[in-house]
Amino acid sequence: MVTTVFYNQYLHLDTDIKSSFILDPFLSTDKVSPLSEVIKALGTLSIPQSRCDRNLMTRARKKYANALRLTNQALADPLRAKADDVLFTILLLSMWEMIAFDGPDSLLSWNIHVEGATKLLEIRGPEALQSPLGLLLFGRLRGQLLISCLSRDQQVPNILMNLVQSQQADQIGEASNLANGLATIASRLCTLRVEIRRDVLTDDEISHRLLELDRDAELWEHMLPAHYEYSHNRKSPCADSIVYGETYHMYNSATVAMILNNYRAVRVMLNIDFLLLSHNNTSSAWLTEARAKSLQTLISLSTDIAGSIPWILGSAIEASFTVTQGLSVMWFLYIVAEAGEMLPPSLFRWVTEQLRRLHRVAGIGQAAVMANLVEKGEEIAVWGGMVRRSLYAPRAHALRKIRAVEV
Repeated sequence: MVTTVFYNQYLHLDTDIKSSFILDPFLSTDKVSPLSEVIKALGTLSIPQSRCDRNLMTRARKKYANALRLTNQALADPLRAKADDVLFTILLLSMWEMIAFDGPDSLLSWNIHVEGATKLLEIRGPEALQSPLGLLLFGRLRGQLLISCLSRDQQVPNILMNLVQSQQADQIGEASNLANGLATIASRLCTLRVEIRRDVLTDDEISHRLLELDRDAELWEHMLPAHYEYSHNRKSPCADSIVYGETYHMYNSATVAMILNNYRAVRVMLNIDFLLLSHNNTSSAWLTEARAKSLQTLISLSTDIAGSIPWILGSAIEASFTVTQGLSVMWFLYIVAEAGEMLPPSLFRWVTEQLRRLHRVAGIGQAAVMANLVEKGEEIAVWGGMVRRSLYAPRAHALRKIRAVEV
């Protein structure tokens, strides 16, 4: 039963994984392995009644602990550590932390899993990207690692960007090539945040660097193929709480929707940073116009992310969706919510409600915590002992004051 739940909740829509990775030996055999144990842990965790069944939760946690123990054993063997199923196991272990989220320890554990997977990139080397599965797993890790670095204002590890730059555009496919372009811009933002924290840049230098990154992201978007265009559907009368505004987006594929949302999320972060970090800089008259444009861009891109959510979750009316679908939009919603009162109040309320819906429907614990934090104007504060927004304090007023000034 638990393997069926895992398949339906985590792989039912993931045709790339299903076509590239033969899971049957891990789903049907009695042989215990790191991957089979984490599959059983996630499957048990995602049984609906597990949220209120102490025995099921205990069983899930035991499977998780066993998966962790077996993974550490596999990592101790240099040859075994290179196997695809070991990296896939670590990515699933990090997914566990987001779903079974129970406080700061889960954040730290998630980050440890991501860092462990990053070390595997070095062990596996460039040759691991030669297979379709190796390339696919690299793409999954690339996204998680960038989120980790952006959340903690840390430099992106050299191994990730070296692998990104070593890939030949004509060999990795259109989607991977586009994602690598966005990863390069996100990595540059991480570098800039590190420099801001070190206080080595002037206010004008920070503003110009952020605007330059935003222009580069905009140029990336102008290069998209025609099939990345999307249409709008009008919402039905029963979709009031699911659709923000009067319409929602329709995409050609899930890949198109996810790449466009990654682009939007990068620019949302850039414009939040620009508005916060330039707010106290009154030495340049051009900044007044730039801030007005930045705020308009921020609201427009945030609204586009909201417009994508019903299609990605599979329905424009109140309905169930898989854990994978929920996780695929969680960080986008949180990034938008970080803008706080820079957003129209209706959009901010809608985004926080969608985060709660991810917890209510799919049991994603981290989403509920995110909703509570952004409503209080707080950040996820425990990322290896660092408080995210602290780097803005010397340069900007409280976020809630910006909208009143700019609009």
